[in-house]
Amino acid sequence: MKFDMKKFMAVLAAMMMVFALAACGGDKEPAKQGDDTNDGPSAFELYNQAEEKMAALTDVEYKMDVAMKMAAEGQNMDMTMGGTMKQVKVDENNFNLQFNMNMDMSAMGAGTMDMNMYYTNGYLYYDMGQMGQMKVAMDMAAAEEQMNANGMAELDESWVKESSVDGQNVHMVLDGTKMTGMVDEYAGSMAASLQGGEITMGDVTVDLVLDAEGLPTTYKMVMPMTVNTQGIEMTMDMDMTMDVIATEGVTIEFPEGMDSWMEVDASALQ
Repeated sequence: MKFDMKKFMAVLAAMMMVFALAACGGDKEPAKQGDDTNDGPSAFELYNQAEEKMAALTDVEYKMDVAMKMAAEGQNMDMTMGGTMKQVKVDENNFNLQFNMNMDMSAMGAGTMDMNMYYTNGYLYYDMGQMGQMKVAMDMAAAEEQMNANGMAELDESWVKESSVDGQNVHMVLDGTKMTGMVDEYAGSMAASLQGGEITMGDVTVDLVLDAEGLPTTYKMVMPMTVNTQGIEMTMDMDMTMDVIATEGVTIEFPEGMDSWMEVDASALQ
Protein backbone atom coordinates (compact mmCIF):
# COMPACT_ATOMS: atom_id res chain seq x y z
CA MET A 1 0.00 0.00 0.00
CA LYS A 2 1.59 3.20 -1.13
CA PHE A 3 0.11 5.59 1.37
CA ASP A 4 1.58 8.85 2.57
CA MET A 5 1.49 7.95 6.28
CA LYS A 6 1.99 11.56 7.37
CA LYS A 7 -1.12 12.65 5.51
CA PHE A 8 -3.02 9.52 6.50
CA MET A 9 -2.41 9.95 10.22
CA ALA A 10 -3.16 13.69 10.12
CA VAL A 11 -6.45 13.15 8.37
CA LEU A 12 -7.39 10.14 10.50
CA ALA A 13 -6.78 12.14 13.68
CA ALA A 14 -8.83 15.03 12.31
CA MET A 15 -11.68 12.67 11.48
CA MET A 16 -11.59 11.26 14.99
CA MET A 17 -11.78 14.81 16.33
CA VAL A 18 -14.87 15.40 14.20
CA PHE A 19 -16.53 12.21 15.45
CA ALA A 20 -15.62 13.19 19.00
CA LEU A 21 -17.19 16.62 18.55
CA ALA A 22 -20.26 14.92 17.14
CA ALA A 23 -20.47 12.75 20.23
CA CYS A 24 -19.85 15.68 22.57
CA GLY A 25 -22.60 17.76 21.04
CA GLY A 26 -22.73 21.33 19.85
CA ASP A 27 -25.37 24.04 19.89
CA LYS A 28 -27.94 21.74 18.30
CA GLU A 29 -31.62 21.64 17.66
CA PRO A 30 -33.31 18.55 19.05
CA ALA A 31 -33.18 15.61 16.67
CA LYS A 32 -36.33 14.27 15.07
CA GLN A 33 -38.19 11.73 17.12
CA GLY A 34 -40.92 9.20 16.48
CA ASP A 35 -43.79 8.26 18.76
CA ASP A 36 -42.66 6.75 22.05
CA THR A 37 -44.82 3.85 23.12
CA ASN A 38 -42.69 2.91 26.14
CA ASP A 39 -43.48 3.86 29.71
CA GLY A 40 -40.18 5.72 30.07
CA PRO A 41 -37.89 7.58 27.65
CA SER A 42 -36.60 5.52 24.75
CA ALA A 43 -32.89 5.01 24.11
CA PHE A 44 -33.16 7.50 21.28
CA GLU A 45 -34.77 10.14 23.52
CA LEU A 46 -32.19 9.62 26.29
CA TYR A 47 -29.41 9.98 23.69
CA ASN A 48 -30.89 13.28 22.47
CA GLN A 49 -31.32 14.58 26.01
CA ALA A 50 -27.71 13.69 26.81
CA GLU A 51 -26.50 15.56 23.71
CA GLU A 52 -28.47 18.66 24.67
CA LYS A 53 -26.97 18.60 28.16
CA MET A 54 -23.44 18.21 26.74
CA ALA A 55 -24.07 21.06 24.31
CA ALA A 56 -24.89 23.36 27.23
CA LEU A 57 -21.45 22.84 28.80
CA THR A 58 -18.64 25.33 28.20
CA ASP A 59 -15.65 23.26 29.40
CA VAL A 60 -15.20 19.53 28.93
CA GLU A 61 -12.24 17.17 29.24
CA TYR A 62 -12.32 13.59 28.01
CA LYS A 63 -10.12 10.52 28.17
CA MET A 64 -10.18 8.93 24.73
CA ASP A 65 -9.13 5.43 23.67
CA VAL A 66 -9.33 4.13 20.13
CA ALA A 67 -8.59 0.61 18.88
CA MET A 68 -8.51 0.07 15.15
CA LYS A 69 -8.07 -3.00 12.98
CA MET A 70 -7.21 -2.42 9.33
CA ALA A 71 -6.78 -4.88 6.48
CA ALA A 72 -5.92 -4.36 2.81
CA GLU A 73 -4.31 -6.49 0.11
CA GLY A 74 -3.72 -9.37 2.51
CA GLN A 75 -2.00 -7.13 5.07
CA ASN A 76 -3.36 -6.59 8.57
CA MET A 77 -2.55 -3.83 11.03
CA ASP A 78 -3.74 -3.20 14.56
CA MET A 79 -3.47 0.33 15.90
CA THR A 80 -4.26 1.71 19.33
CA MET A 81 -4.51 5.37 20.24
CA GLY A 82 -5.05 6.96 23.62
CA GLY A 83 -4.97 10.40 25.11
CA THR A 84 -7.10 13.34 26.16
CA MET A 85 -9.29 15.87 24.44
CA LYS A 86 -10.12 19.25 25.96
CA GLN A 87 -12.76 21.66 24.71
CA VAL A 88 -13.09 25.19 26.11
CA LYS A 89 -15.67 27.65 24.82
CA VAL A 90 -14.04 31.04 24.27
CA ASP A 91 -17.24 33.00 23.53
CA GLU A 92 -20.73 32.40 22.20
CA ASN A 93 -19.51 31.32 18.77
CA ASN A 94 -15.96 30.05 19.26
CA PHE A 95 -14.07 27.42 21.18
CA ASN A 96 -10.55 26.09 21.51
CA LEU A 97 -9.49 22.49 21.40
CA GLN A 98 -6.57 20.46 22.62
CA PHE A 99 -6.32 16.92 21.32
CA ASN A 100 -3.38 14.88 22.66
CA MET A 101 -2.99 11.38 21.30
CA ASN A 102 -0.43 8.64 21.80
CA MET A 103 -0.31 6.04 19.03
CA ASP A 104 1.01 2.49 18.94
CA MET A 105 1.48 1.12 15.42
CA SER A 106 3.77 -1.77 16.32
CA ALA A 107 2.18 -3.98 13.67
CA MET A 108 3.75 -1.71 11.06
CA GLY A 109 7.16 -2.05 12.61
CA ALA A 110 6.82 1.39 14.17
CA GLY A 111 7.03 2.13 17.85
CA THR A 112 4.80 4.39 19.89
CA MET A 113 4.27 7.81 18.33
CA ASP A 114 3.07 10.95 20.06
CA MET A 115 0.69 13.28 18.26
CA ASN A 116 -0.77 16.53 19.54
CA MET A 117 -3.48 18.58 17.86
CA TYR A 118 -4.53 22.08 18.82
CA TYR A 119 -7.05 24.60 17.56
CA THR A 120 -6.75 28.33 18.17
CA ASN A 121 -6.77 31.60 16.25
CA GLY A 122 -8.36 30.05 13.17
CA TYR A 123 -5.76 27.28 12.72
CA LEU A 124 -5.64 23.57 13.38
CA TYR A 125 -2.09 22.68 14.49
CA TYR A 126 -0.50 19.24 14.16
CA ASP A 127 2.58 18.25 16.17
CA MET A 128 3.59 14.81 14.91
CA GLY A 129 6.96 14.58 16.62
CA GLN A 130 9.70 13.49 14.25
CA MET A 131 7.20 13.54 11.39
CA GLY A 132 7.01 17.32 11.70
CA GLN A 133 4.80 20.20 12.75
CA MET A 134 2.26 21.95 10.56
CA LYS A 135 -0.80 24.14 10.68
CA VAL A 136 -3.91 24.30 8.51
CA ALA A 137 -6.28 27.27 8.36
CA MET A 138 -9.72 26.17 9.54
CA ASP A 139 -12.80 28.11 10.58
CA MET A 140 -13.91 25.84 13.38
CA ALA A 141 -17.01 27.94 14.10
CA ALA A 142 -18.11 27.46 10.49
CA ALA A 143 -17.25 23.77 10.70
CA GLU A 144 -19.32 23.43 13.87
CA GLU A 145 -22.20 25.30 12.23
CA GLN A 146 -21.95 22.94 9.26
CA MET A 147 -21.96 19.93 11.60
CA ASN A 148 -24.93 21.23 13.56
CA ALA A 149 -26.85 22.02 10.39
CA ASN A 150 -26.14 18.78 8.55
CA GLY A 151 -24.97 16.25 11.09
CA MET A 152 -26.57 14.59 14.07
CA ALA A 153 -29.37 17.18 14.16
CA GLU A 154 -30.68 15.27 11.13
CA LEU A 155 -30.60 11.94 12.96
CA ASP A 156 -34.02 10.34 12.65
CA GLU A 157 -35.35 7.59 14.88
CA SER A 158 -35.76 5.47 11.77
CA TRP A 159 -31.93 5.16 11.76
CA VAL A 160 -32.14 3.09 14.95
CA LYS A 161 -32.19 -0.62 14.06
CA GLU A 162 -31.89 -1.89 17.64
CA SER A 163 -32.07 -0.17 21.03
CA SER A 164 -32.36 -0.87 24.73
CA VAL A 165 -32.25 0.95 28.07
CA ASP A 166 -30.94 -0.75 31.21
CA GLY A 167 -30.94 1.69 34.10
CA GLN A 168 -28.39 4.38 33.16
CA ASN A 169 -27.08 2.39 30.19
CA VAL A 170 -28.30 3.32 26.70
CA HIS A 171 -27.63 1.09 23.69
CA MET A 172 -28.38 1.73 20.00
CA VAL A 173 -27.41 0.17 16.67
CA LEU A 174 -27.59 2.70 13.83
CA ASP A 175 -28.08 1.96 10.15
CA GLY A 176 -24.70 2.06 8.41
CA THR A 177 -26.23 3.40 5.18
CA LYS A 178 -27.51 6.45 7.06
CA MET A 179 -24.21 6.80 8.92
CA THR A 180 -22.34 6.91 5.60
CA GLY A 181 -24.32 10.04 4.84
CA MET A 182 -23.34 11.45 8.23
CA VAL A 183 -19.66 10.89 7.43
CA ASP A 184 -20.12 12.80 4.19
CA GLU A 185 -21.76 15.68 6.04
CA TYR A 186 -19.43 15.73 9.05
CA ALA A 187 -16.07 14.86 7.62
CA GLY A 188 -16.61 16.29 4.16
CA SER A 189 -13.25 16.74 2.48
CA MET A 190 -11.54 14.96 5.38
CA ALA A 191 -13.05 11.66 4.28
CA ALA A 192 -12.03 12.28 0.70
CA SER A 193 -8.59 13.22 1.96
CA LEU A 194 -7.78 9.60 2.79
CA GLN A 195 -5.71 9.46 -0.39
CA GLY A 196 -8.68 10.47 -2.51
CA GLY A 197 -10.77 7.71 -0.99
CA GLU A 198 -14.44 7.02 -0.43
CA ILE A 199 -15.78 5.77 2.90
CA THR A 200 -18.70 3.38 3.39
CA MET A 201 -19.94 2.72 6.91
CA GLY A 202 -21.33 -0.49 8.36
CA ASP A 203 -23.91 -0.51 11.15
CA VAL A 204 -22.66 1.63 14.04
CA THR A 205 -23.08 0.65 17.70
CA VAL A 206 -23.46 3.43 20.28
CA ASP A 207 -23.42 2.88 24.05
CA LEU A 208 -23.84 5.58 26.67
CA VAL A 209 -23.50 5.44 30.44
CA LEU A 210 -25.41 8.34 32.03
CA ASP A 211 -25.11 9.89 35.46
CA ALA A 212 -28.10 10.76 37.65
CA GLU A 213 -28.50 14.08 35.81
CA GLY A 214 -28.53 12.46 32.38
CA LEU A 215 -25.02 13.57 31.41
CA PRO A 216 -22.85 10.94 29.73
CA THR A 217 -19.96 9.62 31.80
CA THR A 218 -18.89 7.20 29.08
CA TYR A 219 -19.55 7.31 25.35
CA LYS A 220 -18.62 4.31 23.21
CA MET A 221 -18.94 3.98 19.46
CA VAL A 222 -17.98 0.97 17.32
CA MET A 223 -17.66 1.90 13.66
CA PRO A 224 -16.91 -0.58 10.88
CA MET A 225 -16.03 1.06 7.58
CA THR A 226 -14.58 0.37 4.17
CA VAL A 227 -12.23 2.82 2.44
CA ASN A 228 -11.76 2.52 -1.33
CA THR A 229 -8.71 4.48 -2.41
CA GLN A 230 -6.41 4.33 -5.43
CA GLY A 231 -7.86 0.97 -6.46
CA ILE A 232 -7.30 -0.50 -3.00
CA GLU A 233 -10.09 -1.59 -0.64
CA MET A 234 -9.25 -1.23 3.03
CA THR A 235 -11.52 -2.46 5.81
CA MET A 236 -11.31 -0.52 9.09
CA ASP A 237 -13.02 -1.38 12.37
CA MET A 238 -12.75 1.49 14.84
CA ASP A 239 -13.73 1.13 18.50
CA MET A 240 -13.74 4.53 20.26
CA THR A 241 -14.41 5.10 23.96
CA MET A 242 -14.57 8.52 25.63
CA ASP A 243 -14.81 8.97 29.38
CA VAL A 244 -15.75 12.40 30.73
CA ILE A 245 -13.08 13.55 33.19
CA ALA A 246 -14.22 17.09 33.99
CA THR A 247 -16.98 19.52 32.99
CA GLU A 248 -15.67 22.68 34.65
CA GLY A 249 -12.37 24.38 35.33
CA VAL A 250 -10.77 22.94 32.18
CA THR A 251 -7.79 24.93 30.87
CA ILE A 252 -5.73 24.62 27.71
CA GLU A 253 -2.05 25.44 27.36
CA PHE A 254 -0.69 25.93 23.85
CA PRO A 255 2.97 25.36 22.92
CA GLU A 256 5.14 28.37 22.23
CA GLY A 257 6.18 29.06 18.65
CA MET A 258 3.16 27.54 16.91
CA ASP A 259 3.01 30.54 14.57
CA SER A 260 6.29 29.38 13.03
CA TRP A 261 4.99 25.89 12.18
CA MET A 262 4.81 25.11 8.48
CA GLU A 263 1.51 26.23 7.00
CA VAL A 264 -0.14 23.65 4.75
CA ASP A 265 -3.08 24.36 2.51
CA ALA A 266 -6.05 22.12 3.35
CA SER A 267 -6.03 20.82 -0.23
CA ALA A 268 -2.55 19.38 0.41
CA LEU A 269 -4.17 16.81 2.72
CA GLN A 270 -6.43 15.60 -0.09
